[in-house]
Parts: sequence; C-alpha cells; structure tokens
Amino acid sequence: MTSFYLFLNNSLQNGAQAYTNMTGLLYPMNTKGSQNGYVWAAPQKGWIYDSSVSGACIPSGVYTTSGQFLTRASGIVIDFNNGRVISPYNWGPLLSGGYSVPNYNLYISDESTTNFWLDQVFNSNPNVAYKATGAPDTPFFAPCIILTNANDRNDPFAFGGLDQTRNTIRTYIISNNGFNQEGAQSWIRDLARTYFALAPFGAAPLIVPSGDIKGSDFNYQTGICQTYGLTPGVYIEAIHGFKLSQRASDTVTFQASVMEVDTNTLRQPRANQT
Repeated sequence: MTSFYLFLNNSLQNGAQAYTNMTGLLYPMNTKGSQNGYVWAAPQKGWIYDSSVSGACIPSGVYTTSGQFLTRASGIVIDFNNGRVISPYNWGPLLSGGYSVPNYNLYISDESTTNFWLDQVFNSNPNVAYKATGAPDTPFFAPCIILTNANDRNDPFAFGGLDQTRNTIRTYIISNNGFNQEGAQSWIRDLARTYFALAPFGAAPLIVPSGDIKGSDFNYQTGICQTYGLTPGVYIEAIHGFKLSQRASDTVTFQASVMEVDTNTLRQPRANQT
C-alpha cells in the first residue's frame, strides 16, 4: 500500500502535472501539534515534497511579516501532510511562503473509516469549504484520493515456495471539479499493465508524526525507483471503476468515483523461507 501510494502520488504530480504552485499567508492555528509549539497553517493541505516533480515549489522555509526567512535551522518543522509550519517560538501572527498543492491529496485508510467520512463530507463537514484561513484539522481534506486494501490473497506460483501475492486496492476519488474528476479516473485507468517499485515501509519519506521529510530532500525517481527497481516490483494487472452518486454539501457539490486496482507481486512468504 505504501509503495502504491508513493507511485500514484508521483504519477499524478509528475506525470499528469496535477498540482498548482501557490504563494500566500499561513494563519495561526490552535490544533494538534501546538503542544510542540506554535502552529501556522495554509488554507490548502498536502504540500508537495517530491523534488522529482518538475516545476513544483518545495518549501525550505517561510517568511515572517518583517521579512525574516525561517528555515529548519531556525527551529521550524515543515508539516507537508497538513500544509503547516510548527515552531517552539512565536514568530508573529502571520507567516508566508511559496508551496505547491496537488489537485488531490492522497491518504491510506480502511473501508469503515472511509465510508463514515464519505457520509460526512457530502453533508456538513467543514473540510469541504475553501476558506481564507488555515485548513481545518480533519482526517481527510478534499479533493482527495483515499486508498484502501479491499482484499488480498497468496496463490502458489512455483516450486520452492514462490507465491503470487494478489491485492485489490480500492481508490476513492473525491472532487468538486468534474474535469479533474474525469482526468484522475482516466490517468489511473491508464496505469494498467505497468510496474511500480516495491519499497519497504521504512522508505516512506515523511517523519511520523511531524510530517516533515527525512533528511534534506526526497526524490521518488532516485530514492525509490532507482534504489528498489521495477524488477520484480509490483505488476498492475487490471483497473476498473464506477461512479458513486453525486451528492450536494452545504458549500459545494462533490463527485465521487471508485477505481479498483488489481496488483500481482511475485514473492516468497516468510512461512516458505528457510
């Protein structure tokens, strides 16, 4: 799931160029993370952190109202997941900076949590609103794509204990823009019969729970593809999808669709290893 998350994130952002460069204010927030200091958040969550995304603005710091440029050396933490900056010091009522936001935030979740949130997002959940203040602290922030592990199994493949691990990854695409909705469906559908690199969980680029990147840079092409390779990798056998009913919220109309991604990996389960 983590490997597919990284692959799809890079494919949408770098291949489809599905992002927007932004410059704007970060607003003070009283949310999670404040126990570690002061928090300033942008109206958009999910800042891009992958330096292989051509043309994207990867923030290394932010500005105070007096023009001082704050970096990690100043003690700030850049929370890319939540589009915010955390610092043990109070740098004033507003910060500002440049960053890139994807057309879709990606999340990994389970079916029950996703279905519960879908019932909320199409009614009165405040995270569907586009406000001129910091983004609310919610589990998902639309437009987004939520990945869930629908089912999986191991099938015998060869003597010596080699199995085919088959997974169906269900992707929920939620958007308030019909053009982007169709574009995301088309892009994901065309990923059928391709491979993506299978990386260990430890290769995930963001630190939990701070949301900042490990080290000074993350590049999917060099850090994942070249490091772990596409052979054997994970093969995407087929992709099929369907649309959910369009429902109206108090603020905007959101569409939702589902694309199911069938994958196949050749591997030797631990029980068969000697």
